[in-house]
Amino acid sequence: YSLCNVAFARLNTNGTLDPSLSGDGKVITDFGSGNNGGADLIMQGGKILVIGYSHDGTSYNATVYRYLSNGNLDPTFSGDGIRPINFGAEDYLSGVALYSGKIYVTGYSQTSDFSASDIITARLNSNGTLDTTFSGDGRVKTNLGTNDYGFDLAISGGKVVVAGKSD
Repeated sequence: YSLCNVAFARLNTNGTLDPSLSGDGKVITDFGSGNNGGADLIMQGGKILVIGYSHDGTSYNATVYRYLSNGNLDPTFSGDGIRPINFGAEDYLSGVALYSGKIYVTGYSQTSDFSASDIITARLNSNGTLDTTFSGDGRVKTNLGTNDYGFDLAISGGKVVVAGKSD
């Protein structure tokens, strides 16, 4: 199989690629031998937050990538623009929101044999560190049944609402 890379594009209002992003309107970030991908994105000021996953050689980690408006990774975010979040298994992000300067993400964490999964939610500070005022370590795992998946989230009045499915 071929390895995946994080990819996104920026279009002008007329639908053409915007060359002010990476010279051609497209960003494909190859992290070498790992499998990495994006599932959603949101603008944080002039910066681009892409959420998805990365592989560390052993397992998948929920991952937040932050890019500058020109398409380069932002070194002020987690030191290199990449923030893996390990929930202890095969972890993937699928939804992102911003609220009061914090980054909220959701997704799912599957057991290594893929027999069960839980909803995962995390809150990060704007510099990419986990916000430890959220659940003590910045991460929450929610079990609703055997297979639970968080797909998107919204914040209202400081409360996080996660939508997904449970089998």
